[in-house]
Amino acid sequence: MKHGLKYTVDRRQFLRLSALAASGSIILACGPQPEAPAAGADDMGMAEDGIVDVYVWPSIALVRPEGSDPDKYKEVQDYITEQLGIRPNGFVPPPGAAGRERLNLMLSSQTDPLDMFTGDWTQYKAAIMPITDLLEQHGQNILTAFPDATWSGMKDANGDIWGIPRLGLMGHTWNFTWFREDWINDLGLPFDSEQMTIDQLEGNMAAFQEANPDAVLVTNNLGSLEGCLLGAWSEYGRSRWYDESDGQIKPYQLQPGYEAFLAKMNEWWSNGWFHKEVFANMDFEEVLRSGNMGIHCGWYSRMTILGQRIFLEDVIPGMDFVFPLKMVGPMGLAGTNNANMTQAYMIPANSPVAKEVIQFVNWQYDPIRDNAVTAHYGMQGQDWDWVDETKEQVRRYDAEAGAAIYAGELYQGAGLAIETWSAPEDPLWGRHYDHIKKYVFDYSNGKMPVDFDVPYDGAAIAEQVPSMEDINRLNSEEAIKFITGVRPLSEFGDFVDSLYRAGLQDWIDAYTSQYVAAKGL
Repeated sequence: MKHGLKYTVDRRQFLRLSALAASGSIILACGPQPEAPAAGADDMGMAEDGIVDVYVWPSIALVRPEGSDPDKYKEVQDYITEQLGIRPNGFVPPPGAAGRERLNLMLSSQTDPLDMFTGDWTQYKAAIMPITDLLEQHGQNILTAFPDATWSGMKDANGDIWGIPRLGLMGHTWNFTWFREDWINDLGLPFDSEQMTIDQLEGNMAAFQEANPDAVLVTNNLGSLEGCLLGAWSEYGRSRWYDESDGQIKPYQLQPGYEAFLAKMNEWWSNGWFHKEVFANMDFEEVLRSGNMGIHCGWYSRMTILGQRIFLEDVIPGMDFVFPLKMVGPMGLAGTNNANMTQAYMIPANSPVAKEVIQFVNWQYDPIRDNAVTAHYGMQGQDWDWVDETKEQVRRYDAEAGAAIYAGELYQGAGLAIETWSAPEDPLWGRHYDHIKKYVFDYSNGKMPVDFDVPYDGAAIAEQVPSMEDINRLNSEEAIKFITGVRPLSEFGDFVDSLYRAGLQDWIDAYTSQYVAAKGL
């Protein structure tokens, strides 16, 4: 049955949803928080066939953008319904901003059902329900799938859980510095898979350019460069930090060592090591295909997906990249574990089937693993099988173009738990998933963000810091100017002054008040 909804978003909330739809950012109006329904409550009635319907927003980019063949979709839907007595319903969302707008309209609708979606739970808190009791009673598979560090991002200051983790604290994303393996071997350069130093990085990069004057060092953006290397010159790396001298939380740009990091990056720029368009929408694949990339300091999937595709094509015979687990500098570990703590699967406050939603997702988190792969790829034996009894690799039966397939509309398991269980039997995607599996929960290779476990209320901070976009823009634009020499580092103090003029003290006050409250300082 298509259930009716009992909770509505008021006019002010709806207008804000509509205004922010294009940017993909939601900040709902503050107001009384809805209480979670009693676990097991059921006041929506049953469909004529006695089955409870749940409606879910797809958690992944669908295997085929136009969605499933109707018969294949119904086959998976019927199988899950038979297993659970719950009928999941998915759909194909519009792409890009139109999809986000559709989601916002569904959240504000009284008639268009939606029982689970993804996003930043702190931005949606006024329109979702806490799920602590529901997880305890119906979601034990979910609860045991994530480490405590990840669950800390789902909790408010009172310890209530508001979502199921989509991301979390990650050790696999930007901690690693990737070196051109064939060049290392051909030139007899030092490489240690356990640990290397910034001095060794510099020596190898200089040798790369001596052998190939067109050799370059790249990253995919400033944030990834900072996440990969900033800790080498600063105590906390790319993390907000607590200044004990005045009892305030401050941005990483204000910590001792950030200016030294910029100075070193400017030195590398002056050496001609960086690709000249590295901060200007550089085409990563084009640079990699040129054969001139020597070092990559940035996001892992640039190598595990984009790079792996090129390596398999053998565009440059023998080209591949390797990384040491740890890169260290004067202040220790260069990398910083990536804390994206509040991305979650959420249940709207108006959903009358919250218990069934948790039961449906808990079914996918069954540690036997079959259920998750079925929800993702389709029917076992037809669309996929395990390679062997370890259940670490999935053999997909690739359909020809235009053939009938199930596209994954009902899958609600994308994230850092299920994605570590198994990988496709595929030389391309296998490398990617293997990297996630090995390193996602290994935090020993990077510095821990100071406040990763603080449940910041993002909506409240956004209201307290109306100039947030200006502050972020200044931080990014001016850092790039310092690195590229457009602005001399002698003006770093002036840069800091401009941040305060832009409202940085509001930023500091907003974060500090919540940090102090959370830590009991």
